[in-house]
Amino acid sequence: MSSPILDLADAVVTLLNAQTLSLSFTAARTYVPKFDTATASSVQVKVVPASDSRSPQGTAHDGATMVIDVGVMKRLQNSLATETTEIDAAMAFVEEIRGVLNRVRPSVSIDAICTEISQSPIYDVTEVDERRVFLTVLSATYYEAVAI
Repeated sequence: MSSPILDLADAVVTLLNAQTLSLSFTAARTYVPKFDTATASSVQVKVVPASDSRSPQGTAHDGATMVIDVGVMKRLQNSLATETTEIDAAMAFVEEIRGVLNRVRPSVSIDAICTEISQSPIYDVTEVDERRVFLTVLSATYYEAVAI
């Protein structure tokens, strides 16, 4: 028996990897998002199944609310002069990902639809300041009726 949240996370990875966005990337599903901040020169995208809650919706189905986190990391150049331009580009890239996920069913074989996307904070200020890394997480909430 497969797990609906793992199937959903895999479908999100496939959906993201099928896109051509402003920055080059390959999304990967993981349980513990580890970013290579020391040597990373490209954007890294990690997809993590974050939460799964169920509520009764009838005799045959539960309503599943599943959250998939999409972490985005990009190493910034060492120049403070280019910081704003680089972060603006990273923020635009994250907005493109939001557009890919928003109100979309990630696969024809999965009935879940994205009903909400949050990004709080919009980026990790400490990572930018201390390690010169742009790091953010989009939390995409999906709803699906799941047979019991």
